[in-house]
Amino acid sequence: MAHARKAIRAAIKSHLSGATSMGTRVHANRLHPFTDADMPCINLEMTADRIDQSTVFAPLGYIRTVTVDVVIKAKAAVGVDDVLDDLCAEVEPLMVDVPGIEDQLEFVGTTMGLSQSLEQPCGEARMTYQIHYQTAASDPGTAL
Repeated sequence: MAHARKAIRAAIKSHLSGATSMGTRVHANRLHPFTDADMPCINLEMTADRIDQSTVFAPLGYIRTVTVDVVIKAKAAVGVDDVLDDLCAEVEPLMVDVPGIEDQLEFVGTTMGLSQSLEQPCGEARMTYQIHYQTAASDPGTAL
């Protein structure tokens, strides 16, 4: 059984893929090796899944908040902040209506900087979203 997080990642990836100037360079795997030719691109990272409340009556369930970072990467060059801002402006309105989670999504904010994790440094804008959903304790693969 797959976890409900997998379906959330897939919904966001499907919704963003091909909808921005980054085309289909949308990845849901944090270990994807990025090269200059892959940029600009989006990488989806789930950084936390918090249980906000448990139901006390049968069937036992969890009210959850998962944190998803939509990480936009661009080549580090003069004007990279402007490039990242323009790409964020493409992504933000799309995230408002991701099918299946549009009513559960909350935009938290954006952090920007340079990433040294690749062969060459790259500019990075990390747009953080929280998605609120509920699962049965016995079936974390199905969002209620």
